[in-house]
Amino acid sequence: MLTKKVKNTVKLIKALDDGLYSAYTLHDETRISVSYIEQLLKPLRRVGLVEGVRGPGGGYRLTRRPITLADILTIISPPKTEEESRLHFAAMAIQLTKPVKEAA
Repeated sequence: MLTKKVKNTVKLIKALDDGLYSAYTLHDETRISVSYIEQLLKPLRRVGLVEGVRGPGGGYRLTRRPITLADILTIISPPKTEEESRLHFAAMAIQLTKPVKEAA
């Protein structure tokens, strides 16, 4: 089962699929608060999946494609125990390697 945090991150990745978007534009498209968008994108920026562009006309954009559900789970919601890891990834095995824009 995906957490709300992971589901919201998937929404953001789908919204970022084709360009550079400000947090406010992402908010309009996803209905996720601007502060939460910034929290969700921070770990993705840290590992280089998303780039933040400063200044007028700046925003966020993807740095590589495809981004899979496995990428998001590993970054946003890493398993804490070996058992949790087995259960978590077994439940998602079919969707793990699909690009996010194709996943449900």
